[in-house]
Amino acid sequence: VRPTDINLSGLEHHVVQGTNVKLDCVVRGARPEARIWWTNGTTDLDGEAPLDPENPTTITTSVQEEKDGTYTTISSLSFKVRHWENGKTIYCHAENDIMLKNDEPELRTSIILDVRYPPVITVKPLNTTVNETTEADATNVFLQCVYFANPQELIDAAWLKDGRPLDLTDRKYVGGTKINPPLYINQVKREDMGEYSCSLTNEIGTSISDDSIFLNVQYTPEVEIIMEPSTPVKAVDKANVSLTCNVTSGNPSSLLKVRWISDGQIMKELPECNYTSYDENGVGVGNGGPFCNLDPSYLLLERVQETFAGNYTCMGKNVAGWGPESQPQELIVYYPPSSAKIRFYPSKVVKGGSVTLECEVEHPGRPDNVTYLWFRGNHQMADITTAKFTVSPVRLETRSNFTCIAANEGGKSNPASVYVDVNAPPSFIKTLKTYQGVLYNSQHINLTCRVECFPECLIVWKKDGHTLNTSNNPLYYVKTTVHDANLQTNDFESIESTLIWNMTNWPEGTLNKNGPNSHYTCQATANSIGPGVSSEIEIAVDC
Repeated sequence: VRPTDINLSGLEHHVVQGTNVKLDCVVRGARPEARIWWTNGTTDLDGEAPLDPENPTTITTSVQEEKDGTYTTISSLSFKVRHWENGKTIYCHAENDIMLKNDEPELRTSIILDVRYPPVITVKPLNTTVNETTEADATNVFLQCVYFANPQELIDAAWLKDGRPLDLTDRKYVGGTKINPPLYINQVKREDMGEYSCSLTNEIGTSISDDSIFLNVQYTPEVEIIMEPSTPVKAVDKANVSLTCNVTSGNPSSLLKVRWISDGQIMKELPECNYTSYDENGVGVGNGGPFCNLDPSYLLLERVQETFAGNYTCMGKNVAGWGPESQPQELIVYYPPSSAKIRFYPSKVVKGGSVTLECEVEHPGRPDNVTYLWFRGNHQMADITTAKFTVSPVRLETRSNFTCIAANEGGKSNPASVYVDVNAPPSFIKTLKTYQGVLYNSQHINLTCRVECFPECLIVWKKDGHTLNTSNNPLYYVKTTVHDANLQTNDFESIESTLIWNMTNWPEGTLNKNGPNSHYTCQATANSIGPGVSSEIEIAVDC
């Protein structure tokens, strides 16, 4: 006989997603026993083609013989219900050999799944890029949040940025509510950049969108100048200085153009391309020049001189536009003082007096803390570093070539030299004795004096106040020796004069032993520096 009854049980009401469900299909009154199979309307559910590949169905079947000789077949379908099974119909089919023989239709019963589940959320667009709001142009963004759920009615909605809940009471946000889940962001700023997720809640539970929206906010670059090497640099080194326009904040951080500015004046806007022709896409053809295919954020100052000194700034441009000018970075260039000039005073320098030498520069260079190097001849006067110094007392060594060089950390000036000529007034190096006795018959009598003087002076001899004209006086003659200056003794040029008695011309070759004492004077004439000097001796003739 054919089956008399088919019954499907196991679900009386709705079921929540994730619940393990068991459906029992019972077929009675069949002889021979009925064969049972399950479908979802189009596909057989035989355990090999599960509704959820990750959660396969399980089918168990049992047959029992009744007292009347008929058979009852029980088939159980077990599975964990998922949200996409909501509203689907599960069919239980049955037949036996009699039905097949008589070509009778199969028995069938069904149940519609009512699956309750929390919202399944889709957000879009997954990536959106906008420019930051400026005074000239406001930017707003719409983030979509689409969902399906059972029940469809929401009891709460929220948005998360980088995993943290947004304060949707902020006036910049519109939407994001259970009535209107999508989010509208007004006047987008760089702080709004991040990953956005939508969270919705119904009576079953809360879900967060699997995907998130990345809001990429482009904003103009803020830059700083990095200078290498660190200043100051020396002009005499003729070194290169590199300037880098470094992005401290900006999105994207890559610069399309850079304006280089020195002391408020634009030096260069890089890259600087001078194409003569362009293709159909507006791209330059050929070589755009030496400043075209280079990194605009790098500027090299070659062989830096003092004219390069100043405050350098830069401005960067990215796809969002031109950013603000950087803080100035000063390039300090040390350079030597200007050529030295030297003078001394008084103009006539005298032995034993003083002379002041002064070194001047028109410009002190940089830095302006100038020290001075002084040389007397080839000898450096290491203890003197000032612009002016005084020599006192003046010595013979002062008669020399003096050189001064002005120096700072930037180098040394061109030297200046001057020759200081030192004069000496007449002065005795060797004077006469005040008194001397000589034998009347002595054959070797002479007097010697020595006088330094520069310019040169003359020495004359006097006897008892009267000048001895030794060229016409046969009783005397004079021997004169000119001595060079002597640094060791500090003696300037000098004249040594010796008055010699020519005894062969004296009466009887002797002195008058009865005559009075005589007074002899060595008299040096004046020169342009000072008056003459004299030295006197009393000569007594002894018997």
